[in-house]
Parts: sequence; C-alpha cells; structure tokens
Amino acid sequence: MKQISMFMLSLYLVCCVAGQLTAAENEPETLSGKPIMTVFSNYHAGFGTQKDDRGFELERAYLGYAFDYGSNFSGKVVYDIGTSKLKGSELERIGYVKNAYISYHNEKFTLNAGLISLEQANIQEKFWGRRYLMQSFQYEYKFGSSADMGLWAKYNFSDNFAIDATCINGEGYKKLNADKGMRYGAGLTFKPNKNLILRVYADNYDVPEQDTTGKSQNAIAFFAGWKNDIFSLGAEYNMLINKSYVEDHDLNGASVYADAKIAKGTSVFARWDNLSSKDDWSESSCGNLIIAGIEWKVNKHLVVTPNFRAWLSQNDSGTEKIFAYVNLHFSI
Repeated sequence: MKQISMFMLSLYLVCCVAGQLTAAENEPETLSGKPIMTVFSNYHAGFGTQKDDRGFELERAYLGYAFDYGSNFSGKVVYDIGTSKLKGSELERIGYVKNAYISYHNEKFTLNAGLISLEQANIQEKFWGRRYLMQSFQYEYKFGSSADMGLWAKYNFSDNFAIDATCINGEGYKKLNADKGMRYGAGLTFKPNKNLILRVYADNYDVPEQDTTGKSQNAIAFFAGWKNDIFSLGAEYNMLINKSYVEDHDLNGASVYADAKIAKGTSVFARWDNLSSKDDWSESSCGNLIIAGIEWKVNKHLVVTPNFRAWLSQNDSGTEKIFAYVNLHFSI
C-alpha cells in the first residue's frame, strides 16, 4: 500500500510540473549556467597517541556545472573526488557523482528529481557554515546521507513557514539501489523572525524485503538557530532508532555551535558534539568532539582557518584524538 501511495504522489508531482511545461511552451529557450569548483585541503599535526599523524592533505574536490533553463527550471551535475578509505588499497583518490538532478521551482513550490541533495540536515549544515572543516552532526555520524537518488519537494506557505518531503532509495550517493527498501521523510521549517529558525524532521527507512527479522530504521531531529550580523548560535538534538534495522540499536546526540565576528572577514567559532548509544551498544564509537578556531576570509574565493580539534572517547580505550589543523577552502 505504501509503494502505491508513493507512486501516486510521484505521478501527481510529475503531472503538476507537466502542466507548467505546457504553459511555458511559448517562452524563448535560454540556457545559462556556471562552473562549480570547490577544494578542501589542510595541514594537520597530531598530539599524544596521534603524534605521528601529520602532513598535508587534499580532502575533497567538487567539480561540476549548475544551469538554468527558462524561467522555472534548473539543474546541477557535480562530481565528488575524495580520499579513499579502502583498507589495503593503493588508491589515493576515489570519485563519485554527488549530484545529477533537474529542479522545477516557482514562487512557492520546488521539486528536485534525480541524484539530489537532501534537506535532512542541510539547514543545519548551512547554519554551521563550515562544511570544509566537518559535516553537520547527522551527516558526520551517518544518521543519513547528504545526497541520494529520489524526489524532494518543498512548499513555502509563507516567508516564515515551509514543509518538505523526501522519497529516496536510502543508501546514499555512493551505492546502487541494492535492495527494495525506501526512505521516506518530512520536515517543517519555521522562521518566527529574521533572527530565529526552527526545524523538526522525521523519516522512516523500510526494512529490505529479504530481511525478515529487522525493524524499520527511524531518524528524528530538532534544530534551533539564532543569528544576527555579529553572532550566531545553533543547537540540535538527533535520534537514530534501530540503526541498520537492529532493534534497540539506537543512537542519539547533541551538537552546539557558535561563532562571532571579531573583524571584517574574520570570525572565531566553536562546536561541541556528543554521541551516545542506548545501553552502550556502540560505546567504542561514541564520545565528545570539541572544535574551535579562527576563520579568515581572504577574499570571496579563499578561506583560511587555523583550528584545534579533540575527540574524547566515551570508554577508556585510549582512543582520544587531539589535532591542530590549518584548513583551506577554495571555491568559484
């Protein structure tokens, strides 16, 4: 029944867009766009047990193109080149298509289809504003993926209130659709005034049909952020229930981040994350993260950020990781 409902919803959205296409048939055909190039790199040095981990690193490069077609249509194709995490492999770099989608939008409604960026935690990530240092909480600790194959729709009831819905494969942009499970999500975003933003999100990830013992995985997230021209403060609380379809394998965590402008183009910032698991089933991977630093915007393309990071493990396994970094973010 759920599959039939989602099919009917998808068909309805496509019909809505098709109607707009018919209305736009007489518009002149124009195509414009711009290239995308973003590079994350750093120099880092470890302390204590990590003292031998130091050097220069190219963390990630995004290459792509964003285009506009007519008055209501746009799209984006982005290739993501990152570091390889394959144990024993000689591969230094590995690449994926991160985005490849078409977007329809008018004053109130937006529909993205294809390999899309997700809204699960994008608002938090934009508010945090330092993806080149670290992803926002949900993406950093694998509560969800930042992109996936599927549909995303958003309706703005006003400048202050919007609702969004997602139907995706659920496996992220690095994997094929290997099972028949789907992930369905919805979020509400409320902006009571120009300084404050509030968001709540929840989703359900189906158990694959070949798994007869697992439980559906659910994610729930709450976020509040306040910002003016000088100072910003954001806080979020996240839950992942039945991770990987295992009953009572629940994760939860909080993230708080703030920054303050101290001069033109220069800010100081700090962030604290806490990740924990129900009944300590994942104690070895849980703990606290602290990051603090100074961000210097050299110009509109280049950002240089000296910062300090410490991961403090929840158990006594001696897995504390303390590093000093100098990060560079270049984009056009």
